[in-house]
Amino acid sequence: MSISDNKEIRFIEDGSNINLQVYTKGLVSHALKPAVYYVKQYPMGGPLYFKHHANKIELPDKLYGSAPGRVDRIINTYMKRERSTGVLFTGIKGAGKTLLAGAICNEMIQCGYPVVMIDQPFAGSGFNEFIEAIGECVVLFDEFGKTYNNDDGKQDDLLSLLDGVVPGKRMFVFTENGIESINNYLVHRPGRVFYHYHFDKLEESVIKPYCKDLGLDDNFIDNIIAQHKRIDNFSFDMLKGICDEKLRYDTLPFMELIAPLNIPIEPRRFKVNSIKMFRQIGGERFEVIVSEKDTYFPAITETEYGPEFNSFDLFYNEINDNGKPVMLKSSSKDKNLMPKKSSIWITADDRVHVDFEKGEIAFMDQDWLVEATMKEHFGVKYTYGGSGAFL
Repeated sequence: MSISDNKEIRFIEDGSNINLQVYTKGLVSHALKPAVYYVKQYPMGGPLYFKHHANKIELPDKLYGSAPGRVDRIINTYMKRERSTGVLFTGIKGAGKTLLAGAICNEMIQCGYPVVMIDQPFAGSGFNEFIEAIGECVVLFDEFGKTYNNDDGKQDDLLSLLDGVVPGKRMFVFTENGIESINNYLVHRPGRVFYHYHFDKLEESVIKPYCKDLGLDDNFIDNIIAQHKRIDNFSFDMLKGICDEKLRYDTLPFMELIAPLNIPIEPRRFKVNSIKMFRQIGGERFEVIVSEKDTYFPAITETEYGPEFNSFDLFYNEINDNGKPVMLKSSSKDKNLMPKKSSIWITADDRVHVDFEKGEIAFMDQDWLVEATMKEHFGVKYTYGGSGAFL
C-alpha cells in the first residue's frame, strides 16, 4: 500500500489505541467555512453531520424600511457581548421576518461566521456538543414552533443550549408566526433571547422606496399606502403582487388592477369630520345647533351601492317657528335656562348627496337638511361617538 501525494495522514489517539486516518488534501479543515449548512443525521440514530446548502441565503438586492438598521444593531450587539445572543422574530407571514433573519445570516457570513440551519428537533447533550464543536456561528431556527412543538416539550430541551451550558458564544435566531407557539421560558427572558421583534404587518416605510425603485408614480403609491392602512395583515407578498401587476397592466385603474388578486380588498371607511343642520320654516332656512356630545356618529363605509352605516339619532337644540332657541329650566328650583333637546332618526335612505372623493354627505328628512364633511378613517369597522367626539 502506498499513500499518494494528494493524501494527508492523521494519527488519532483513543486511549491506548492509535487509529490511522487518511484524507484527501484540501478536504480537511480546522473550522467550518463561512457558508449556509443544514444539520443532518445519519440513519438509525447515527452521528450528526453538516449538509452544505449555499454560500449565502438568497435575498433581494436591497433592504427597505427599518431592516438595515435592525441588522446593524443586532450584529453590533452580538460582537460586543461576551455571551450568546438570542434573537426572536414573530408575526404574520410575509411581513419580513425571514428576510431580516436571512440578512443577518448573510452579514455574519461576510464577517467569517458559518450559518447552521435547524429543520429537525435536535436537542440534548449530543446536539449541544455538536454545536459546541463549531465554535462561533449563527444557529437559525426558521419556523421554530413548527420544528420544535412546544406542546410536546421539545422547546424545553433547548433551554440548556441557550443558557450557556455550551462554552463559547453564538447567535441564535428564531422565526415564528405566532408568539403563542413559543415557550414561556423564552418569551420576556433576555438572558436567553435578548431581542424580540414583532411584525404586525409590513412597515409603511417600505412601500414608497420600493415602488420608486420600480419607477411607479406617486398616485399609484398613494393608493397602495391607503390599502396598506385598510388591510390589517398587509404583507410584502401583497406589495410585490400589486406592483408586479401594475408593471404588466399599467393602464388599468387601481381598483380594477387589484380586484382579481388573491389579497383582501378592504372598503374605505369614513368618519364625520364636521356637521351642520338646517330647518326649513316657511320660506326661510335656519341653522340649528347639533348636540355632538349626545350623538353617536357611525362609521360610514363606501360600497358600490353607496354609503353604508348604522342608522342613528342626531340630537340638536330645538328652535321655534321664528328660528329662536327654545329654552327650558333644568328644574323648578333652577333659574338657569337650558336649550331644549330633540333628535331626528337618520338612515341611509335619507341620503340625498354623497361624494367620497370630496368627503361630502348630506341627508334630508321632511323640513330638515343635514350637511356633513367626512374623511377616511383607517381601521374603523364599528360605531363610535358620543361625549362630544365625532367619529
